[in-house]
This record gives sequence, structure tokens and C-alpha cells, in this order.
Amino acid sequence: MRWLFIVALLAGCSSSKSSPPAAGSGSASRAAPGAPARSTERAPADVLTAQPGKASSMTKFTLNVDGEPPVAVELAVPSGWRADGSPDPAWSREGALMLSLVAVSPSGDDDQARVNRAIRMQYDAVGADERTDLPDGRVWIAHREGENLHARMFVPYPGGVVMGVAILGAEGAGALPEVRAAFETLTIAR
Repeated sequence: MRWLFIVALLAGCSSSKSSPPAAGSGSASRAAPGAPARSTERAPADVLTAQPGKASSMTKFTLNVDGEPPVAVELAVPSGWRADGSPDPAWSREGALMLSLVAVSPSGDDDQARVNRAIRMQYDAVGADERTDLPDGRVWIAHREGENLHARMFVPYPGGVVMGVAILGAEGAGALPEVRAAFETLTIAR
């Protein structure tokens, strides 16, 4: 059930990379038959990108939620993460079943209400030891579900929440500190 919701979120949200492309990185994504073709610019998979905790550059992305204005975000993408080839900001990494960014527009009168609703959209129950409240209304959650570790960074913006989404398999659980460090760089671009 949770996988279907995440896949639906990713399918319902579109995004584009808005930072300048690396030399020779122009590409057009292949659309499913009958779907409109979308193009995006991203660095080739062999180009090293930012490393959390080190002097690094931020990469900009524009996330879209149906019926809402787009939201610009920045993330320092670790060098070990490789763009997965989709037009959405998603990456692959050994041991990770999913690494991506999505924006949602849950109802709520303020940032805290929207973040709490986004959390309820993702998790049935979260223990106090699984949740870390951070400055600026941000929330980090790492929750084990069977063999997989579901981790999210929730970052509020006016009218919605951006989520850094990670699902780590049993062999990838050791990457949780790296994932958290990367998602802690997630910011709403001004």
C-alpha cells in the first residue's frame, strides 16, 4: 500500500532541473507511448556532484504539484548518487530502493499542520524515537517497515511540503547517515 502511494506521488508530481546544465548534458527523456515527451537537463551520471558535510554546490530543481504553483528547491547531491534517468529528481545508490524529491500540498492552516498531515500521508504510526524535529519546522523520520528502512525529510514551504524520500533495503541501511546528511541540505530556494 505504501509503495503504491509513493509511486502515485512520484507519477503525479513533475519536476525540472533549473540549474545550468553541465557541458554536454542535454538529453530528452523517453515518454511512455502516447504520453507527451518532456525534456530535462541534468548532469551525466558519471559527473561527481556535491558531498554533504564538505564544501559543495547546491543543485536546483523545480517541483510541480497538480493545480499548485511550482516550488524551487536546492539539494547537495552526494557524489555516490547517480541520476536515474527520469525527468524527476531521483537517484540510484547501492542499497537504495528509492531516492527522490517530491512536493505535496496537504491541507492545513500553517506549516506545522501541513507537515503533520504530510507525515500522516506517509506513515501509519511513528515512534518518538523515529522522529526528529529540526529548526524551521523541518522533520526527519526514519521508520523500519519489514526489511526496508523508510526515511523522509519534511520541509515546509508556503502552501505545501517538500519531501526527501528514501527507501533503503536491508543491505542499504548503513547508508542512513549519508541520506540524512544529504536531505538536511534540502532547502526551499528563495
